[in-house]
Amino acid sequence: MTATLTQARPGIDRTRPHISVSPLKSYSMCSLKWWFSRKYRAEETPGALVFGKAFHAALQGFYQARLEDRTVGHADLMTIFADEYATEPLPIQYGKTESRDSQFETADRMLKTFLDRVKPGKVVAVEEPFSCELAPDVPPLVGAIDLMEIVTGEDG
Repeated sequence: MTATLTQARPGIDRTRPHISVSPLKSYSMCSLKWWFSRKYRAEETPGALVFGKAFHAALQGFYQARLEDRTVGHADLMTIFADEYATEPLPIQYGKTESRDSQFETADRMLKTFLDRVKPGKVVAVEEPFSCELAPDVPPLVGAIDLMEIVTGEDG
C-alpha cells in the first residue's frame, strides 16, 4: 500500500470522517483498553496526563517562539505550563507520591534542565497538521507533527 502525505490546511475539517493518529496508536497497543476508553469516559484525569499535556505546551511555546525569532525564558515556560495545567476540566487523580506541587516542582527542574542543555536547530514548523490519504474509500489519516527542525552536526 502506498500512502501520499499532503500538508493539511490550517482549516482542516476534522468533523468529516477521518482516522486520527492517537486513537489508532492506542488501539494498536490494546484494543480492549481503546474500546473501554470510548465506551466509558473517565470522571478523573490521571495526573501524568495533565502533566504531560502541560509540559508539551511549554515546549511548544519554546519552539514557537524560536520559529517567530522570539526568546522565552524559564518563567515564560512555567507560565505556559501553569496555564495549560489549569485548563483540565476534570478532577486530577494523582499517584501515591504525586501532588500538584510535586508536579510543578518536577516541571520547574525539567524546564531548567531543558533550557540549560537544548541546542535547537532551525525551526521549520511547530504542531504542523497533516492529512494522509491511505486508500480510496478509506477516511484520511490526520494528525499533527510536533516539531520540524533542521539540525546540523557539531561540524556544521
